[in-house]
Amino acid sequence: MFISLRRLFELLRFLILFAVLTFIFFSIISFFSDVVKPSNPYHKPEGRAVKVIKIDDHLYRPGDHEMVDRLKFFYWYGE
Repeated sequence: MFISLRRLFELLRFLILFAVLTFIFFSIISFFSDVVKPSNPYHKPEGRAVKVIKIDDHLYRPGDHEMVDRLKFFYWYGE
């Protein structure tokens, strides 16, 4: 079986074009992903915004409860 040089160059050109376009599309998607998602979702809110959840230390201390109590706490509060 004989592979011509023209056919080989077409294949090489296709592979290079595919790699370049894949990199460009990945860069575009990565850029928009960074723009849309917040940099730190756990930071303290600014302005009039308020944080929805506040974890109190007196509700859950890992060493104070037995396993059954911890399981009840998990099902009750979902934490």
